[in-house]
This record gives sequence, structure tokens and C-alpha cells, in this order.
Amino acid sequence: MKKIIISIIPHLTGGGIERIVTQISSGLIREKNTETHIITTKPYSGSIPHDKSIIIHNLDITKRNKFNFRRTNKYKSKFIDNYIFNNISKNPDLVLAHQESTHKCMKYSTLNNLYFVIHSNISKSKLKNKNTIKRMFSILKLYNLYKNKNCICVSKGIKTDLENTFYIHHASVIYNAIDIKETILVANEPYNKLKNDYYIHVGNFTDAKRQDRLVESFIKSKVDKDLIMIGGGNFNLPKIKNIISSHKLKDKIKILGFKENPYPYIKDSQGLILSSDFEGFGMVLLEALALNIPIISTNCKSGPIEIVGEEGLHCLSDLTVDSLSEKIVELDKNPEKFKIKINEKFMLSYCIEQYYKLIK
Repeated sequence: MKKIIISIIPHLTGGGIERIVTQISSGLIREKNTETHIITTKPYSGSIPHDKSIIIHNLDITKRNKFNFRRTNKYKSKFIDNYIFNNISKNPDLVLAHQESTHKCMKYSTLNNLYFVIHSNISKSKLKNKNTIKRMFSILKLYNLYKNKNCICVSKGIKTDLENTFYIHHASVIYNAIDIKETILVANEPYNKLKNDYYIHVGNFTDAKRQDRLVESFIKSKVDKDLIMIGGGNFNLPKIKNIISSHKLKDKIKILGFKENPYPYIKDSQGLILSSDFEGFGMVLLEALALNIPIISTNCKSGPIEIVGEEGLHCLSDLTVDSLSEKIVELDKNPEKFKIKINEKFMLSYCIEQYYKLIK
């Protein structure tokens, strides 16, 4: 009998986490012959490309009750549990809950063999700019969320953050993984190619990604290539557009918005640049390396340093405009130097084996 594995995630609109979840789900079907389901919990439009063998269930836990009050997390958890029991299995073999909003409601779940997969550096995203009292309150809330739960971190940096900041010492690490063959396959799909040589940045416009630093660094580098930015969201977007306009570089620095398939753009670029203040892992770095594209990144917590390893420390810059600008110049002069071999622990087959071992 096939093992039943379920992933629960807010949506499948795009971004790194959604691609990771679909890749792992597809890998489990292909390599372990599992019956694999993904449950989404919020309404969304559009979807990233995914294996049609994955069974998708679209739920909506955002609906309010008849008095127009928000449902409690306990109610949401029971709703999801009952849906699984009635429509998938009374006893699924493995359930993986992704992202904090999912963790908050699944805290009350009665499902067996439930794991919370943590994709982000929580202290950086949740404690930033908080005073001492608010910081202590947030730490306590997150400690209570994860203290008695099975936790998986997608990088050692996240695990260290959980231990040092939130006193959670029982988490394990399963790295996000790359399916090189699949990445190459989707990267060869047709698209409207760009005329000029360019460097690329792929990431949603959020406070963590620091596209403002990227643009300022790129301008300062004075390299003779374009800069293409792909990603949804709008954090700091007016500021970024203003920087571009003030330097009269609209034809050289282009914001393309969200793309369901960014891989052809990565494949045809001269290099990928990550400019973040913090990451959970930095999956886009692996995706670029899988396409034989050179990479540079800020040495942010956490993920990039684990991906490049000791042999790739030269790919990392400090978290400043000057340092990143200097790294862009180095990349432009010697791109081959910034192509790093992918470690086996980041291969999809290795990742699949680690998740399959969680089945009891």
C-alpha cells in the first residue's frame, strides 16, 4: 500500500517555498511511489508549474463565521483535520506543515506524525525593531508554538537561531533540495528573450530582500550590463523606482514583476545576485548553480554560506552597498570563479530520503 504524505501550505502562487514544496512532493511520488497531497489554506490566483501526479486540495480557512468574526486557530485546525480524515486518510503517514501561519493553526491538530517545517530565520523576521518588552513577548509566543512540536529547519542557521533565541533544542535539519534535471527542463521552455546581457535578481519585494541595496550597488559598480529583477510584492518599490529614475537608468535596470517560470531568465543571465538582509536558505542560489550560472550574495543569515561552503566564501559580500558593489565588479571580470559545485546534501534524492525516514 502506498504511503500517504500531505503538505499544508497557504497557497501555490509562487516564490521559493512553494516551488520547494512541489519539488519535494513530486520527488516523493517519483522516488518512493507515495500518494502525495498538497493542501492550500487560502484563496489564490495562478499557480506555479507542478507535477500533475500531486493531488491538490484548495481550502479556505480565512472565511469568517456568521457573526463576521475571524475563526480561531483551534477551529481552523479542526477544520483541516476533519477534511483530511474525511477526504484523504484517517491516518496519513506523514504531514508537513509549511510556514508560520500554517503552524499557528496546526498547533491544535490531532494528526499523528505532524512536522512543522521552518523556512525562515525567525528572529530576523519577527524580532526586528522591537523593544525589550515586545521582543520578550514575541519570543515567548514562538517558544510556546514550537516547544512540543516536531520541527524541521531547512538550514543549520535556522536551527541555531531557534536554539539561541527561542530555546528550542529538538529541531532537526533537512536542507531544501534542488532537482537539477527538472530545473534545466523548465529553464528551456520558450519565453521572450531579452536583447542585452544582464545580471538577474529573483525574489519578492520584501524588507528582507533589500532590492534597494542591490540597485545602489549595481549603479556604483558601473558594469556594462543590464540588471533584471523578477519578483512579486511592492515593499520599497517606490524608493527603488525613484533611485532608478534619478540616475536615468530605466532602460538598464528593469523590474519585470512576478514570473511563473523565472528559470529561462536565470539560464540566459550572466550571473545571479542576492542582496538580502536575511534568508531562510536562499534557494534561488542553488537554482542558478543548477543552470551553471555564477552567483554572488550578501553573507546574510542564514543559508548562503551553507550553500557555497568554505570553497565558495569569495562569492559572499558584506551587507553593505560598497562590499556588494565590489563583488559585482569581481563577478563581471571573472564569472567562472563564481560557479560553485553543488554539494550532495542539496540534491533532491538526498532530501527525499530524509523526509521518507520520518514515516513511522
